[in-house]
Amino acid sequence: MTPSDVRRGGNTGPRVLIVSASGSIKYRRRRINVGMPLSGQKVRVTEAKDFVIVHLVEDGRLLREIVDLGPVGTDHGNCNKRGRPRKVPQPPVKPREG
Repeated sequence: MTPSDVRRGGNTGPRVLIVSASGSIKYRRRRINVGMPLSGQKVRVTEAKDFVIVHLVEDGRLLREIVDLGPVGTDHGNCNKRGRPRKVPQPPVKPREG
């Protein structure tokens, strides 16, 4: 990433945020999940022209790279559905002959 790639306008520098107890951070009115094991840790969020990068501050490890932030209120989760497993309709069982 070069200095020309950094987004212009407003607060342009990288931001250091603290991961919440639920394992997410709030960035530009959007929620980005980074994982519950990292709750309480500091992360650095850098925004370039068309993507957002989230690094762990203490060792610089890459946590998330998001290509499109989407509209305000978007939840960038881990793409897993929440809640209990739903019942999947099964085909009827045929009785055995014999």
